[in-house]
Amino acid sequence: MDALVLKAITLVLTEHLKQHLSDRCFHLAGTGGMKAAVREVAANLEENQFVFRTDVLGYYASIDHQILMEIVGRYVQDEAVLALLWGYLRRFVNDGSKFLDITQGISLGCPLSPLMGALFLKPLDDRMSELGLFYARFMDDWVILAPTGVEAASGDKSGERDDV
Repeated sequence: MDALVLKAITLVLTEHLKQHLSDRCFHLAGTGGMKAAVREVAANLEENQFVFRTDVLGYYASIDHQILMEIVGRYVQDEAVLALLWGYLRRFVNDGSKFLDITQGISLGCPLSPLMGALFLKPLDDRMSELGLFYARFMDDWVILAPTGVEAASGDKSGERDDV
């Protein structure tokens, strides 16, 4: 029953939130996936010789519940939906001998997790769109391309470095 509720809330929230999520985030349904991300990077390599690729170590396990719910609360005001999301986040796991109260991180195998992971990195997506450099993200992996090292370091297309 829980799996059915999680899938249903994923479908509803995806429709509600997709207008707020970056089109540079390729892991969500309907965005083309990994192949589209790789095609985008390949198409932009010729004019961008500097490449920065990184990911977040232990990303899903490190997501702070309070911060995630604050971000969700900017876009979702329905108290019943927010209560369901808290239930998804604050879960108990049986390790065989005792129950563990999970107070940080999101479940890897849940249909809602890719959407929540995308939403948690929305501030990164928003900031990257302001820089004017090529940017693509798949889950917690992202690539930034820049034509010069100055732009790569600063995100400033004028060639003058500002400390960001």
